[in-house]
Amino acid sequence: MTLPIAPPTARPAPSAPRVARIVAIGLMGLTAIVAGTGVAVAVPTIDRVAPGGGRQGSETEIVLSGRSLGDVRELFFESGAIRVTEVANLDGNRVRARLVIPSDCPLGNHRLRLR
Repeated sequence: MTLPIAPPTARPAPSAPRVARIVAIGLMGLTAIVAGTGVAVAVPTIDRVAPGGGRQGSETEIVLSGRSLGDVRELFFESGAIRVTEVANLDGNRVRARLVIPSDCPLGNHRLRLR
């Protein structure tokens, strides 16, 4: 018979049945938390923007098409160069936005975000 010696601050490893019981209790608690909060959150996804662009110094209307767009309340451009004056949900998968593109707006692609 041997007696394992460990440093004074180390705890002995828990036995296998105790570890299994702790993991099972932890998983049950996690399941209860997930089930109670309704974790199924749909992420808005844009598949298409029509028309695909605009002209400097103009006002235009675009339609964003995709999935889970029904809760979109705001659309903004990261550069801040393009101003959004109106956002309207057409249905759960389409949003219409009215844009003001200033005459000094940089040419090229502008990233947009939804909230």
